[in-house]
Amino acid sequence: MEALKSMKVFAQLQRELQEYRTSLLLMPFLVGGLLVLLMLGSVILADRVSIIGDGVMQVLMREHSGPGLSISIHVDEESTPASYTVTEETGEVDESEWNFSHEWTFKPGRSGGGDTLDGHFEEHMDSLNPALNILHVLFLFLLMIVTVNYALSCLFQDRKDRSILFWKSLPVSEWQEVLCKLVVVTMLAPLAYLAASILTQLAYVLLAMLLVWSLDAGESAVVLDNIQFIPLFSNQIGGLLIWTLWTLPVYAWLMVASAVARRSPFMFAFGIPIALILVEKVFIGSDYLATAIFHHMPHLEGDNAASMGMYMGGPVWSSLDYLGMVLGLGVTAVFAAAAVWLRKHRFEM
Repeated sequence: MEALKSMKVFAQLQRELQEYRTSLLLMPFLVGGLLVLLMLGSVILADRVSIIGDGVMQVLMREHSGPGLSISIHVDEESTPASYTVTEETGEVDESEWNFSHEWTFKPGRSGGGDTLDGHFEEHMDSLNPALNILHVLFLFLLMIVTVNYALSCLFQDRKDRSILFWKSLPVSEWQEVLCKLVVVTMLAPLAYLAASILTQLAYVLLAMLLVWSLDAGESAVVLDNIQFIPLFSNQIGGLLIWTLWTLPVYAWLMVASAVARRSPFMFAFGIPIALILVEKVFIGSDYLATAIFHHMPHLEGDNAASMGMYMGGPVWSSLDYLGMVLGLGVTAVFAAAAVWLRKHRFEM
């Protein structure tokens, strides 16, 4: 009996992936392949990796963004410290201060490159992880668009084309059908996009090595020294796990809209929450509902995010709103039950 149930669940999942294979399975790998081709052409034609421009070489070669050549000269004697600078533009120096009786140490210093980077990247000047995280966030945005579209259409389309009558004739309960669709949107689709993201990032690393080799800038292995693979991928996997747990009530609500709407699931899914938020704001003067909804929707957050987000530096597990997550799971159960009831009793358009 258990084996038969497992076979039914597997068949339902296979059906969903087959029906939506283009958006859920093929699209992330097609997008990743296109990005790799663009980066390869950029490396060959322009000696740069197009996703972040010259950022790779700035990290690997420590390029100076300020004009001219700066040479700092320091005296080794503690009693007479001095520092002299010769600039390429003027070439001037106070000759009266030169004393060749001392030993001189030449230490080329950096000049003003940090002003061109924002605060986040200034903290990671010696790492390529932020560049790889940018690639990962691109896949997260694409995943958000695809999964929202899937959740809004998965129960609506069956009612629209009347194929629901065929699926209801099969020995499959509405609970199994709704939960399988929820698994697809919150687990299988994110796993496919995560796999495509990781493969694209690895291709990016190989192209960065090719770029260094083509410019005779050193051994290609220097690229690997500027990437921390374990924290990079562990943070991305952890962020995707948070994505799944915190967005469950949102996707369950979208499925309710898909099961009840007669014309536009999008208008139902977004119109009702907006109306409730406005009512709360006007008559109560608070924004609790808007805050709760926002915390369970994908959004960009900093490293100290207390709710689900598209993390650039990985989630801070100790600061997450676990109570909000548990309450969200309870709301998910309510919405899932509502979608099952609608699927069973109100399937006519």
